[in-house]
Amino acid sequence: MVAAATVVAVAAVAANAVVAVVATVVATVVAVAADGAINISFLR
Repeated sequence: MVAAATVVAVAAVAANAVVAVVATVVATVVAVAADGAINISFLR
């Protein structure tokens, strides 16, 4: 039972890490796309 709980805990941590990485990548891509689509001088 302890081993099963450990596997579940590790899987949960791994899933959270993957979600965090994907969210970061998506945010970065969106930011880069926005910078490319919007004139920076217009924002300033």
